[in-house]
This record gives sequence, structure tokens and C-alpha cells, in this order.
Amino acid sequence: MKRAFTLIELIFSIVVLGILAMIGAEILSRFFERYAAARDTERAQSDLRRTLDILAARLSYRVKNSVVAYDIDTDSVSPIYQPEVTPTPSWSWNLEDFEALQWVGIAYESQRGASTGGSIVEPGWSAIGLRLTGADGAGANQFRTPLSNLRTVALGIETTLAGANPFDIPSPKTVLIFAGGDWRGETPAGNSASMKHLSWNWINGGAGHTKSSYFQVTLDAASETDFTITPLYDAAGGDSAAYHPPSYSGANNTPNYFLARSAYAVWVDNGELKMAYDFRPWNDEAYDDVEAKTEVLLGNVTKFLFQESGGVLRLRLCVQASDWAAMVGPGEVNEVQFCRERSVL
Repeated sequence: MKRAFTLIELIFSIVVLGILAMIGAEILSRFFERYAAARDTERAQSDLRRTLDILAARLSYRVKNSVVAYDIDTDSVSPIYQPEVTPTPSWSWNLEDFEALQWVGIAYESQRGASTGGSIVEPGWSAIGLRLTGADGAGANQFRTPLSNLRTVALGIETTLAGANPFDIPSPKTVLIFAGGDWRGETPAGNSASMKHLSWNWINGGAGHTKSSYFQVTLDAASETDFTITPLYDAAGGDSAAYHPPSYSGANNTPNYFLARSAYAVWVDNGELKMAYDFRPWNDEAYDDVEAKTEVLLGNVTKFLFQESGGVLRLRLCVQASDWAAMVGPGEVNEVQFCRERSVL
């Protein structure tokens, strides 16, 4: 005769199975939470790396002296560079009240050139060998750049990327800039060296801001290499020689002349890191004008800091973790952040 389970044995078995099920469910839940946390952590770190890569790529073609910190609330700017400290830079985030980072970019596509005959790639703009050919006086600055192909290559690239004919028009979309021996530009007449950033017209008509770093390029008829420049800044009712490209002495300075077509701005707006481009301070445009284009680079941003010392620009970017990564429960506040830093020479 077969012996059956007693009621006590059945109850005991059910209790044991229930306990095992609870333990198993807890293990599975913990495993899933850890998997989700690791996944979200990696995603956040990947997004931070990607965003900093984008910023570093653009900032590597910046004109150093043009980089400023902009306070959106007060409509004021500050240079971000500090004096170099020996032996090591002294890092400090002393611009936390300035929300936006702005700079003028070098038109590197024109430097790289394009194919103009089969597989032959010719540079569009090259300042190597650039020399003054005309009188260095008011309104008469004639230059020759032997290694450039301005009409065939540079003008084509600039027209394609910047819109209608960027040269030879009253409000140019592409201008010439003189970045100086250390890419820091020149000091506007009457200002101290610490006020170099005022020559980039970040605040139109405000606190001594001028356009003295920008020069319109006019190509000579049917020429690839010869051009005339005209200062966009009109000093005392006429073009002043003081605002022409300064310190010109031949080959030592020529690599520091560049074409520029756009300024850039990066700032945080309601947790989104945004980048504005295709605006031109030399045409009295700002990053929030209708002419500018804006892209969202990253969401859930909690902090965006920047500082320069010793010629090195340092960026710090933080994002808020997701609920999985933060391991928060109902009613708890998510305070977990991921941060990364990047230095740009």
C-alpha cells in the first residue's frame, strides 16, 4: 500500500518552496538591478566621452584669445585664461557664474584643401610664405599667399559651407584673422594685454568691444594668390593703420593668419548641453540670434565648467545618473552624478 503525504508534510513543503522562491526572486532582482546599473553607468560614461570628444575637436581649432566665458544673465564676458604658473598650472573653477563658453573657430576645411584635378589635393588657404606686397597704409593692405588656391579651392569651400559668396561682400561670412605669435591675437589700441578678448566683438557696442581682429578679404581679379584686406573696425571715422594686422615681419608670423567663418557657443539650458554655430560676431550676430544653428549635445547635464591655464583649456562635464544607476527607491532623491574631464591644448 502506497503511503501518502500527511497534511503537515505538505504544508512544510509549501513553506520551504515559498522561502526558496522568495530568495530566488530577490537574487534575480538584485542581479537585474546590478545589470541595469552597469548598463546605465556605461551609457552615461560613453555619452560623456562622446560629448567631450566633440567639444575637444572643435576647440582644438579655436583662436585662443577669442575664447571667453559669457554670463547670460548679465550679458557680460570674461577671458578664461589665467597667467601660466610654474612649474604646474594652478587649476581653479573661478568662472562658475558664467554659463556659456564662446570662441571663434579656424576654418580648417580651407586649410586641408580639396581635389581639383583627379587625385591632386590642393590647399585652399596657406599662410606659409604670405607676404605684404602693397603699401601698409590706411585701406591699402595687399598680400600674396603663394601656396594658396583662393579662388579655385578656398572660395569654393567657403561658399559651400558658409552660404553665398563669403568674399567681396560688405558683410562677409568669411574673414581673415591675425592670431598672433601664440594664437592670442593682439591687444586693441588703448587696452592692457589682459583685455585682448575685447577685439572680437562679443558684445556689440558694449564696454569697448570692437571688431579690430577681423579683416575682410577681397580677391584680386582672376588671382589665386593675391588679395587685399580691409579692417572691419572703423576707427575714428576711417581705417586706422593701428588696426591692420600688427607685428607683420614676414615668415615668422605668417602661419598665424587664418580664415574664420563661424563662432561657437556651448552652454547648459534646462539640463541640456547645447552648441550654437554659424553665427558671426563680426556681423554683430550672437549665439541666440535667428542666424545661429543649435544642436543638443547631451541631456541630464548638472554641471559644465571650463578654465584655461598655461595654454591648456580644461573642461568638466557632469550628468545625473538614471534611477537604476542611482539605486533609488520610491520618494528618494537621485543625487548620483557621473563626471568626466578633458584637457585641450
